[in-house]
Amino acid sequence: MIGGGAFTAFADQLIDKLPEGTIGLLGEGEDAILKLIEGRSIEDERYIIKESGRIRKGQQGSPALLDALTVDLPYLNLPAIRGLPRRSDRRADQARLSL
Repeated sequence: MIGGGAFTAFADQLIDKLPEGTIGLLGEGEDAILKLIEGRSIEDERYIIKESGRIRKGQQGSPALLDALTVDLPYLNLPAIRGLPRRSDRRADQARLSL
């Protein structure tokens, strides 16, 4: 079994170089791994496998809808992280540099 960002990006090129029967998980693979451990089918997951010289792919599934994010993005005040200057401080620094 193989997965990760690099494999997901280059799955079609890499699957031919892997041993027969290697399952390549595309994108988020946690659910597929759990199904495999439990002996369940992964046909509805995103995967690629080469068996008997033929390449077979699972369903692509639906992409995540960005409008359906559950994260409260305004809550993430990233400049407030310790050690980073606040936006107002950066503007003041830029104004001083342009003098």
